[in-house]
Amino acid sequence: MYILLLVLCVIAIFLFRWYTYHKYWKYVNKIPGPKALPIIGNNDLVNVDNEEIFRIFRERSKLFYPIYKIWSFEIYVIFLAGPPKDMEVSKNINLK
Repeated sequence: MYILLLVLCVIAIFLFRWYTYHKYWKYVNKIPGPKALPIIGNNDLVNVDNEEIFRIFRERSKLFYPIYKIWSFEIYVIFLAGPPKDMEVSKNINLK
């Protein structure tokens, strides 16, 4: 009985999360970025010092110019590396 209740709760939480975030995922997944592992995403920067993190971000900015994303546990970070004119356009985009 308790197992059935637990399974139903997990399914309900999964469906709620999918419904809430699906509208954002379809836009964010179109943005290029480095390969990520399922669920944990791009957690390759956890045990790295600050200089190394900055170097990795610069390399990725050059590789995926002008925009790329990294993500971890449903949290997306979008990096914009381009002229200020491109940044002005991105301020006017509303995903809601």
